[in-house]
Amino acid sequence: MGKLVADHSVPRIQSQLNQRFSPGDELTLMVALHKEFQIFNDGKALRHTAALLNILPADQKDRKGWFAYLENLKKVPSDAKGQNGHDRVIGALQQNLSSKAPLPVYFTWHLRADNPGVSVSRGTPLSFSHETYLVISVPTIPARPVIKSGIAPRRRPTR
Repeated sequence: MGKLVADHSVPRIQSQLNQRFSPGDELTLMVALHKEFQIFNDGKALRHTAALLNILPADQKDRKGWFAYLENLKKVPSDAKGQNGHDRVIGALQQNLSSKAPLPVYFTWHLRADNPGVSVSRGTPLSFSHETYLVISVPTIPARPVIKSGIAPRRRPTR
């Protein structure tokens, strides 16, 4: 998530998201919460829902960055024509959790350079499972430039 959230916090956020929407009791709870409180609804900000569900980095600075990242999704395109990334995530979760057969949800990240928008699909993202998931992928920008080898160049100390 680049400059907004420290690299070490991103796996924790992803784990929290994927655990919260995982198959079984967790998904059943999310369906019940959405049915009762409409937590994924037009007009509700993802940052508020993330705070409500306690999907947060441990560090306060990273929390502010996480909330800023979620707000920034309003400026990001999506794979749904005319819908920004923020609203695409909300709409996909709302539709899924309201359906007769909700799928577990798998959240992942991709480089904005490869795809500037949020994408939603169905698939089997876990190599060890045949379970079908709703897959939500959101764009990120690395904090440091990435070279072709995939390793960021080292900065030389200034004297």
